[in-house]
Amino acid sequence: MSWLKRIISARSTTSRIAFGQVSMLISISLVAVIIGVLPDFLGTRLKDRVSLAEAVAANSSVLITQSDLLRLEAVLSLVVQRNEEIISAGIRRDDQQLIIEIGNHKESWQTDPEYQKIDQQMGVPIIADRQQWGALELNFTPLYGDGILGFYQRPVVQFLLFTGII
Repeated sequence: MSWLKRIISARSTTSRIAFGQVSMLISISLVAVIIGVLPDFLGTRLKDRVSLAEAVAANSSVLITQSDLLRLEAVLSLVVQRNEEIISAGIRRDDQQLIIEIGNHKESWQTDPEYQKIDQQMGVPIIADRQQWGALELNFTPLYGDGILGFYQRPVVQFLLFTGII
């Protein structure tokens, strides 16, 4: 503990003022993130994923109403091929039977709510004849890693670290 006291007491007035200014800048940046002045990268990516899932579910509803499962499978396969963020996709009926599987969906889809992550799995209801027929399930790559490494991969944290260090 004596080494800590030496470091604190050795600081000059200039370094204390600089530390205070950096702290104020980081605080202002955090407020800007909270009120939405700085763009929310993760929020935007999540909204994009939701929009994609809803568009595919709307198309799936039309194809389910027409009983065209072959075309629905082709559409889902194309969506998974063209979007590198989607790992797998599936169509599950209300009786929990998986009728269409693209990729390794059966193994990668987590049904336990404790392990589901909002940035990785999305289920959107499919409506046929004005009632819920089943659901479209999309399994995405994670937006950032787990643990402390994932925390530092977040753009807001990287911005604050960069700003504070500079």
